Amino acid sequence: MSFKSIGITGSTGVLGSYVKKNLKNIKFDCFNGNITNKKDIQKWLKGKKFDALFHFAAVVPTKKVLENYNNSKKINYLGTKLLIDEVQKSKCTKWFLFTSTSHVYNFTKKKNYRKFRNKTNKQIWFNKIDGRKIFA
Repeated sequence: MSFKSIGITGSTGVLGSYVKKNLKNIKFDCFNGNITNKKDIQKWLKGKKFDALFHFAAVVPTKKVLENYNNSKKINYLGTKLLIDEVQKSKCTKWFLFTSTSHVYNFTKKKNYRKFRNKTNKQIWFNKIDGRKIFA
């Protein structure tokens, strides 16, 4: 699959900057609004079609998360939820990449996932903690 245009959130962060710098033959449409503002997201997505959308916007450094947990949760959780909801409504892309943060995991030495195979022999991963399907 080859991508020609990619919508990107968090384009000024470490990962977003790296991706933009190293994928030179791709046209990036960078989100410059507030990821927790539904209207900003709607305005950015209106009438657009991307080959893919990369969602990198997040508060990542543990120190910043601990300093302002509520703001971090608002950005990392609510912002992601708003973006996904609006992407689904607008049908602006069929390919969505979400890079999470380490803050969604509980610290443990045990594996928090279990691998299964369904009837088509496709691997499916489930979170052991609450049984949610992670990816297939």
